[in-house]
Amino acid sequence: MSVAVFHHIGNPTEDKFTHSIEQILAYEGQITFDGAYESVWAHREALKDKDIIIFLQGLTLGMEGVMNFHRVSILGRDYGFHIGWHGWTHRRLTDLPDHAVIAELTPPTEWNIIPLYAYPHGDFDERTKDIVKSMGYKQAYSTTQGEEGNEFAIPRMYV
Repeated sequence: MSVAVFHHIGNPTEDKFTHSIEQILAYEGQITFDGAYESVWAHREALKDKDIIIFLQGLTLGMEGVMNFHRVSILGRDYGFHIGWHGWTHRRLTDLPDHAVIAELTPPTEWNIIPLYAYPHGDFDERTKDIVKSMGYKQAYSTTQGEEGNEFAIPRMYV
């Protein structure tokens, strides 16, 4: 299955992170968003029949242009979106000591986040991949690395 990563939904531009809703709806594979952008909320009705994962970056929730957790939870509950984790600060896990990697990988327990993780910047190594597994995640996604069939190195492409 092909997996694509998007960010904002908007008018088509040369910026790889902004796509029109028509471009996204035309995509046939799994759609992931690295970040809980308000533009996704604005297009929730159009997106409700797609296979979508929103990867939350904890410290950005509720900031300008980013949904709060209440809206994200509505997307999960009422629209069938999957909600995964993208860390607290978007720091590269490969640059951090083990205790900091664990802190980045730990979402609030009261949030209903399924055990899916998106590596910040797409970067991982064997050490960080092993920590992700040990934290109970079932799958982890990259953008710069990846290997078909490896549940902890699922490749995604920018479309």
